[in-house]
Amino acid sequence: MDNCGLGMDVDDNYDSVPLKGFKMYCKKGSVAEAYAKENNLSYEIIK
Repeated sequence: MDNCGLGMDVDDNYDSVPLKGFKMYCKKGSVAEAYAKENNLSYEIIK
């Protein structure tokens, strides 16, 4: 089994899915925001 990325989990089919209850706090336009969007993670923009 592959390691999961930040905020990711593995479902019963061994697919990567967002970790329940996980939320990222990131700056607008950052790599972190792009990662959250790309992986359908919950996130909030901070100043």
